[in-house]
Amino acid sequence: MIKDRKKLYLACIIASSLLSGCGGSGTTESPGPVTPPPVATNIGGKVIDGYVSGATVWLDINGNGVFDESEPKTISEAGGEYNLELPEELKECISYSNLYVDVPVGALDEDTGPVTEAYQMMLPARLSPLTDEAIFNISPLTTVLADVVKADLAKENSNAASCNALKENTELRNSIQAKLDEAIRNVVAHYNIAADTIFADFIHAEDDATKQLALNIVKGLKASYVFMATAKAKYPDASYIRVEYFQGSETDNQGAYPDAWYRQTAVWLPDGFASELVKMSDDLSQEVRPIYLRKESEKTWGTGKLSITHDIASQGGDDSPYTCSSSEAVSVIKDGVSYKLDNGSSGGQADTVEDCVNDGLVRDPRRYFYVGYKAQSIDYDARFDVGEAQSDYYALPDWTQLEDKAQPLDFSELIAHFETLEYKFDTAVDNSRYEAWSKRSTDDSHGNRIQIDKYSTGQWERLSYHDDGTYLKECSQDGVAWGTCS
Repeated sequence: MIKDRKKLYLACIIASSLLSGCGGSGTTESPGPVTPPPVATNIGGKVIDGYVSGATVWLDINGNGVFDESEPKTISEAGGEYNLELPEELKECISYSNLYVDVPVGALDEDTGPVTEAYQMMLPARLSPLTDEAIFNISPLTTVLADVVKADLAKENSNAASCNALKENTELRNSIQAKLDEAIRNVVAHYNIAADTIFADFIHAEDDATKQLALNIVKGLKASYVFMATAKAKYPDASYIRVEYFQGSETDNQGAYPDAWYRQTAVWLPDGFASELVKMSDDLSQEVRPIYLRKESEKTWGTGKLSITHDIASQGGDDSPYTCSSSEAVSVIKDGVSYKLDNGSSGGQADTVEDCVNDGLVRDPRRYFYVGYKAQSIDYDARFDVGEAQSDYYALPDWTQLEDKAQPLDFSELIAHFETLEYKFDTAVDNSRYEAWSKRSTDDSHGNRIQIDKYSTGQWERLSYHDDGTYLKECSQDGVAWGTCS
């Protein structure tokens, strides 16, 4: 369309030397100034579940996640094709705004027929300059990616940004770009697909495996669209709610039910976070049983933060009882190093969620020490679990029942003890001090990520990511000789 308009404009310029204007009367009067037609930019792609026609595609210019009449929109046609026209002043916003598609009841899915349940899909902002070759396909895979990005932003209480805010705020733009890159890695790892597949037309490519994955995701998207109203009513003060339906969960008896469906709800609240994992019937209409429920509150505590967490979990299979527990954790960052002490608290077991009692903080026979730091552009994390048989369990004796102790306690005391832990990645560990420990290095400094984990069991694991986002997993007993994991 742009080329056609340019041709018309040039034709008018040439003709103006002979006529009074394009399509003029042929008089000899001097032509007036020629006003070029307004320039518009077209972007296009496909709405893909099967190919979907009759869906509304719109660009979220102000970043509020709700369609406003001033925002550009269009309707998808046969083959899922859509063309969205943007006036010149909004051209740059395609790089800084999310694309949404509302699929209503009555739209046509070329694979399955008329749509009987409304749902929504989206494509996250690319945060890169618009090119003539850019294709903007919107599919279940791009929707999962967008949800991950939005969830990561919600963790930091960072609301969706408008086009103008992202154009003007380099720091915010870089932050969201980093989250987008991380989200792509997460989706690639979760579904074991190449990064390019997320944005591709997998129907045209005759990629049957990805097409089946997309069908399963859409089944979940439709259920999520319906359940979201229930979640919003339950958590009216939430800054963000994410609902995801999927098959198979490692949380439920270590993935013993790969074909079972689950609903994961994550809720970001003004004072904390809540989540629930529930096993669902195959048609997603009925809850079978809760698997894991968590409620976490967080507040400023001196120069650090205090979080209180309540957990109810039944992870041993369909007939397993519920474990009821709570924990308190205090954290602080000093000189770029993060320190976190987690005091577990046991509430026993129960046959049902309703019978769980976990609102007290009876000290659990374990404590957990976490340290995170960065060195030479590599991120490092370490975790140490100690029990009653280890002396570190009794260290920091005043650092329990922390709710009202922000004033009398001094973080320098906590940090001093943490510095006795062998948390540096290459430092040898005295295994007698801990029930278990693990360390991780995450190296993004050379482009593709290399992640290395080592454990108190002597096992090492290395993930080496490729350009397409997939990775090679290797194992070792010494961190030197690597081979296939058993």
